[in-house]
Amino acid sequence: QVEVNALARSDCDFRVRASGLSDLLFCDSSQANMGIGDKPNSGVNRLHVQTDAVSSVVQRWETTAVPTAADFSVKLEVMASGTPALNGSGLGCIDFIGDDSGGAQHTYARMSVTMADKGAGTEDSVLKFECVDGGTDAVEHLTMGNGRVRVNESKSNVDFMVSSDANDRLLCTDASFASGVGAVVIGNV
Repeated sequence: QVEVNALARSDCDFRVRASGLSDLLFCDSSQANMGIGDKPNSGVNRLHVQTDAVSSVVQRWETTAVPTAADFSVKLEVMASGTPALNGSGLGCIDFIGDDSGGAQHTYARMSVTMADKGAGTEDSVLKFECVDGGTDAVEHLTMGNGRVRVNESKSNVDFMVSSDANDRLLCTDASFASGVGAVVIGNV
C-alpha cells in the first residue's frame, strides 16, 4: 500500500510523467480532480481522459462474460443519487463537442435524460436527442418517454423521412411547407 499525503494536512498534488507526456496521471488535490493524459487542468471535474491521436479508442469497457437473454454482459451506468426537488430535473447527458472552422466551440449533439415525474411509484423519464442545426445549438429532433414519442417537438425546420430498400422516401414530411398542404409525402413523388 502506498499513500500520498496520508495525514491530509495540506493540498498535495500527485503526478506520473511518461515519455512525451508531462502528465500521464495527475491528481490535483486542491480541485479534487484526476486527469489522465496531458491536460489535467482542463476544468473538467473528477476525471479527464485526453488524447491527441485521431481514431484512437479513448476508453474501452470490456468483459469476457457471455451475453445472455437475462442481462447485458457490459453496462455503463450514469447515476444521480441525489433526491430531485422538481419534475423535469436533469438526470444526465452525453455531449458531443467540437470546434467549427472559425474556432468556436459547439455542442454538436446531446443525448439527455430528464425526470418527467420524480414521484415514487409514478416515475417517468424523457430521453431527448438534440443537434446543431443551421448554426443553432440544441435543436431538439427526437424525444421519447412520459408515454409518447415526438419528432421535432421544438417546431424547428426539420424534415422527417423513412426510407425503404426500394424508396428513398417511403414516408416524408417536409417542414418547409408552412400551410401543411402537401407537407406529407408517401412514396417517391
